[in-house]
Amino acid sequence: MTQQAVHTFGAEARAAHYDFATLHRDESRHRFFEAVCSRPPFFEPLVNAWIVADPRLALSFLQRRELECPSGFLDDLQSVSGHTLPNIVFAHRHTPVFLTGSEHRESRGRLATFLNARRLAVAPTVPALVETCVEVLDRRGEMDLVQEALKPLVVRFILAINDIAADERTVRSPAALFDRLLSMRKRLRLEQDIGALRALIRGGLGPEASDEDEGVRLALFIFGHDSLIGTLAESLLRIFRSQAGLRLCEMQFPQAPVETGVPFTERMVTEAFEHEGIAFQPGARVRIMLQAFSYAKDLDPKTWMFGVGMHSCVGRTLSLDLWSHLTKRLSMVERRIEVLSYELCADDYVAICPSKFSIRLSAYILKLRAGM
Repeated sequence: MTQQAVHTFGAEARAAHYDFATLHRDESRHRFFEAVCSRPPFFEPLVNAWIVADPRLALSFLQRRELECPSGFLDDLQSVSGHTLPNIVFAHRHTPVFLTGSEHRESRGRLATFLNARRLAVAPTVPALVETCVEVLDRRGEMDLVQEALKPLVVRFILAINDIAADERTVRSPAALFDRLLSMRKRLRLEQDIGALRALIRGGLGPEASDEDEGVRLALFIFGHDSLIGTLAESLLRIFRSQAGLRLCEMQFPQAPVETGVPFTERMVTEAFEHEGIAFQPGARVRIMLQAFSYAKDLDPKTWMFGVGMHSCVGRTLSLDLWSHLTKRLSMVERRIEVLSYELCADDYVAICPSKFSIRLSAYILKLRAGM
C-alpha cells in the first residue's frame, strides 16, 4: 500500500463531506462504514489522528504492542485551568484509560478483580432491577425511554455493583472527563460532580476504605454511565427501526448489543512501526473505530465490539448480562412501539449517549384463532 493510496482515500472521505470530529454520532456514519471494508488507515488533520475503520484492521491494531493509551491528558487540563481540580486529578489517577505502562496494567487489574467479584454478588438482583425500571413499557402512550427506563436502570445497576444505596437521580454523568476541549465553566462543574460521586462512594465504604477501593468504584461510574446507556439505546434504536411495525414480543433480539456507546478508542504510537508501507512514528495518534464491528458481516460483534486484549472492556460480561435480562423482559411486552424522536447529548464528544429517546407504545388487537 503506497502513501499516495492512503492520502487518496483520506481525500475521498473528506470529499464525501464526512466530518471526522463528529462522524461517530452522525447518521452518515452508516454509509461510511458500509464503504470502508478493506480500506487502509488514513490520516485525518481535523482530529490529528490516523483513522482505522476497517474492522479486521481495527482488530489487529487493538493488539499492537507499539500502541498505548495516550498520555499527557491530565497535564493538558491542569495547564490551562488555573485550578488544582483535585477530584478530576483523582479520577484520572484511578481510570485505566488515562494511564500507561505498569500503572495501566495495575489499575485495570484492580478494576477487573472488583467487577468479577461483584458480578456474582449482583447477579440474583438483576432481574428484579430490570423489572422495576422497564415495567413502564407495559403502559400505553408516549414516553422517553432514556429518562424513564434506561438511565434509571443503568445508574441503579452501577450502584448495585458498587454496593451503594443511593437515589439514582442524584448521580450526574462524569463522561465529560474524556473531553479535552472542555470549557472552564463545564470543567468546574465536572469537578463538583466527581466530588459528589466521591462523597457518595465514601459514604458507602466507610472511613477505613483505601484510595484504591474508592478509585475502582469511581472508574465504574466514569466508564459505565454514558457508555452503557448509549450501548443499550443505540442498539434498541437500530432494532426498533429494522423491525418497525412489530410488537415488542414479536421482535428478534440478538444475544449481544448491535451498536456500541463507545464509538472509538484512541492510542498513541510509542514505538515506530510500519503497516503495508505506512510508517507510524512515535507520538502519532491512532483512532480505532469500534463502531466498525457493528458493520462486519463475518466478525462476531459480541466478541469484538468491546475490544480485545489488554485494552478490552473489563465490564463486557456485566454489560452482556444486563443486555440479556433487558431484552428478555422487552420480549414480554405485548405492545407495538414507534420511535418518535432520538436526540444525542450535544456536549458528549466521546461516548454516544442520547438525551432523549421518545417512543409511542400502542395497544394491540388480540385475534383469537378458531377453536381457542
